[in-house]
Amino acid sequence: RRKACYCAVFAVCLQKSGGGVYRNPELWYNMANDFKRRAQMKKTAATVLAAIGSLLLILCILFVSVWFVMNDDIFMERELQKLGNNTDMGMSLADQSKALKRLIEYMQGRVDDINVEVTVNGELVEMFNLEYEGQLIEQVHMEEVRQVWSQLSTYFMLCAIIALAFFALAAITAGKGFIVQWMRGYLGGLAFFAFVAIFVAAWAAVDFNAFWTMFHQILFPHSTTWMLPDESRMIQMLTSEFFSDVIVRIVAIGAAAIAALALISVVALLIIRRKRPVYEEIEIETDEDPFETIELGEPNLIIEHKKLNLPVHKWDEVERGAGEPLATGDEPKNDAEDEPTETEGRGAVDGEIAGDEPAEDEPAEDEAAGEEDELS
Repeated sequence: RRKACYCAVFAVCLQKSGGGVYRNPELWYNMANDFKRRAQMKKTAATVLAAIGSLLLILCILFVSVWFVMNDDIFMERELQKLGNNTDMGMSLADQSKALKRLIEYMQGRVDDINVEVTVNGELVEMFNLEYEGQLIEQVHMEEVRQVWSQLSTYFMLCAIIALAFFALAAITAGKGFIVQWMRGYLGGLAFFAFVAIFVAAWAAVDFNAFWTMFHQILFPHSTTWMLPDESRMIQMLTSEFFSDVIVRIVAIGAAAIAALALISVVALLIIRRKRPVYEEIEIETDEDPFETIELGEPNLIIEHKKLNLPVHKWDEVERGAGEPLATGDEPKNDAEDEPTETEGRGAVDGEIAGDEPAEDEPAEDEAAGEEDELS
């Protein structure tokens, strides 16, 4: 953009000074527009790179939201209290909270076993001890969940690193305008993500069981243990209503962070747009084809040498051959003008007779110096 401005300003100067066959202003306007198009291509590339990085950033924000909700003990206990199924299970709310916290700690790799002793109908037992088809099905299922969580944590780190890489490429491409391109790219990536998220949210709102089943089939494509029987205490404690509330909470926290960045981007873009002038395509209204006036070939070295000692506004006279400059700047004298007429001669004699002193001529050196000042 800076090069485009330089070319445009130079073109305006040439147009005001008369242009010339070797200094066509239209060529410089075209060059300015070419630089402007190149700058626009760089801006577009930087915006696309920033949009991809922003999409990965949004996924990272959602993962952080999941981690935050899973470790919110107050929210989890409030949800269990809201469900109120501890009475049907014959256990206290405190034991339910303890069992749920154990599952989360195991999923995140902080403990090596999911079992915890609880009191059920007055008897002290292990919470997750259901045997199904010769295996502790709840233990096997949580091992798969733990593995998926570990993979998601790895993907989170990769997304963060790749997002930073895309932001770095966008910064290199955009240069000083990186912040503006990042904000535009973020809004573009958010628009794409919002389109997908609205579709998924509508599906979950219409049929949550079908959505949850498909979700597990995607996460556990080769597993046969994610469908737990109704006798499982894990299924009795963590119902579909519980998971629905958890997902709503995750989406709310993630959406708040994402919307905050979007709001900052929109406000900043509006402020920058008000302060920054709008660059439009540079055009010249002319009836002539600018390329018809171009004369290719070797320049006249004599004319180019003469132009070295002249100001720019006199170059056209030299090129058109209207006049030739003098090296010393002295004006040619006309002999006819120097000879006094009969009337002027008689007036001069009368002046001498009357005693008037003739005016002294200005020194030639002062006149030459004045001419040199004018040329400089």
